Amino acid sequence: NGAVDRIQIACYPPGHGGVEVHVDIKKHNFLAISCYLSSLENKDFSTGGFYCVDKNDKKINLEKSISCGDISLYCPTIQHGVSAIDEHQPKKKINWNSGEGRWWMGLFTMDSNLVKNRLTSKSLEKHQSERI
Repeated sequence: NGAVDRIQIACYPPGHGGVEVHVDIKKHNFLAISCYLSSLENKDFSTGGFYCVDKNDKKINLEKSISCGDISLYCPTIQHGVSAIDEHQPKKKINWNSGEGRWWMGLFTMDSNLVKNRLTSKSLEKHQSERI
């Protein structure tokens, strides 16, 4: 049917990365499933992280409510993103084997890359300055 299940594991290293504000499609996923493999309370990072955008276009950082090992379920069409982790830290060469930073895992079902005109997440970044 052209749909594939995917597990995405991402590391947001200190001073780098993030994900722009976006919405995901709900063609195959009526709930977004995230597993948090690191957390503020474990001192894996000190600033930044997962946020949603409220009806007044205000970023609501949710990291203080997340513990390592938590799983969240939310509507994929809610505007959300990840602010850069520990942006105040000096940028250094990333050591991917260090385990530093914010680690996250997402579970998805989506159209295969071979599906013509497949639907994907929609970035809202170009409109962010107008909204937030």
